[in-house]
Amino acid sequence: VKKATTAAKPAAKKTTATASKPAVKKTTTAAKSTEISVNGNKKILTLKKDFNKAFPYLSIRICYPAAIEDFKRLGICYEVQDYHTIADVRRVESKGDISIAPNKKIKTLEQEFVDKLGLFAKVCYRMSSEKYCTAYGPDVDKTLSTFNEMVERVGGIKGAWK
Repeated sequence: VKKATTAAKPAAKKTTATASKPAVKKTTTAAKSTEISVNGNKKILTLKKDFNKAFPYLSIRICYPAAIEDFKRLGICYEVQDYHTIADVRRVESKGDISIAPNKKIKTLEQEFVDKLGLFAKVCYRMSSEKYCTAYGPDVDKTLSTFNEMVERVGGIKGAWK
């Protein structure tokens, strides 16, 4: 013989609304993800746009590995053309995708480009329309979001990738 069971319903909560404070229904929304996935199919131009959308005061420059020496010696970096995909220009077989997140340190991101894709990447910003500046020294130990906020506070140009 089966015994029927019924669950007791919890008592409904009473809400009162006064003229000065109406009852407000609280809703929560998930935080918007700004993580960017970089794989062989991604175009350089798309990467730059996505990066600048997530970090509006920063840009990323993608160069061939030989540019590392030019950058160290001359402070210049000749970029890969924007219409290429990562697979077209990388210098090593893919060792995985790269994930760019706000809490990633600049030096970690730049090293992942070298290790996983065989490409030289630099996080940059603009303080004037004529010149790019690159993250260097103690700045590379900052996270992307912290560095983006710092560049904004000191008057960097928004939309620096263009």
